[in-house]
Amino acid sequence: MNLKKATTLAIIGVSYIFASRTIGTLTPGIFQNLLVTQINVILSILASLTFVYFYVLFLIKYLQPDQIRMKRATVFAIIGSAAMSLLFLKGIFLVFGFIRVNLYEVSPNLIGMIRTSSIEPVIPLLSSIFMLFFFAIFHQEIQRSVRSILKTATLLAAIGTAISVALQAFTFFSFIFAGQPSWLSEFPIKMAIILLPLVAFSVFTSLYFYIAFYKTQQ
Repeated sequence: MNLKKATTLAIIGVSYIFASRTIGTLTPGIFQNLLVTQINVILSILASLTFVYFYVLFLIKYLQPDQIRMKRATVFAIIGSAAMSLLFLKGIFLVFGFIRVNLYEVSPNLIGMIRTSSIEPVIPLLSSIFMLFFFAIFHQEIQRSVRSILKTATLLAAIGTAISVALQAFTFFSFIFAGQPSWLSEFPIKMAIILLPLVAFSVFTSLYFYIAFYKTQQ
């Protein structure tokens, strides 16, 4: 598969994950049905793997040998994307009965992920930081290019990802110091509605990046 097709899959992946998390946050009861949750977890991990695939192909097929900083940033993006995929993978183990339910707690708003007392809540924060590093470096690199659409797209994606870092940091420290929910989707509905525009902006800037990148591919 070429990079353009991988970009198409990433666009679908971003759209699906945002839609499923929004639905799960606003109407959490929908994921209390086991079959719906199982289907959603499978689709969610497939969606998350589209990002890993995109950045692997980006590293192999898009970057030049002398783009050392960009290669390093892309490796971080791969690690961050893969780490998020592992959270969905744990969700599959749970909803299909491979992990004992009494050892783990599933949040209906979490779209099938597993929340434990381990270091897992820090993974979304680190993933966002890695992605911010990628977009910031890519924006610097693209300044040498005439592709103006990517200049705007990478800048917006960096801003959106910086907002995501702030939101994930707020969630993480709320969990550590105040015992608040360990995921954005677990906050009370009123708080979720307040945060939703910021989450939506972050997601849409990433989506715009993938769309802009798609347009640059032959």
